[in-house]
Amino acid sequence: NNLDMDTVLVLSGRGKDTIKDSPDVEPTVAVNDLQGAADWILE
Repeated sequence: NNLDMDTVLVLSGRGKDTIKDSPDVEPTVAVNDLQGAADWILE
């Protein structure tokens, strides 16, 4: 997965869009895991 910062922010709920607005995001991804990863990246 090539996630840029905008994607990480969106997935973590900090971006201006939601996952529903990002058709490239697989619906099967674990949102909680992505939020945790984003929190780690943004620390």
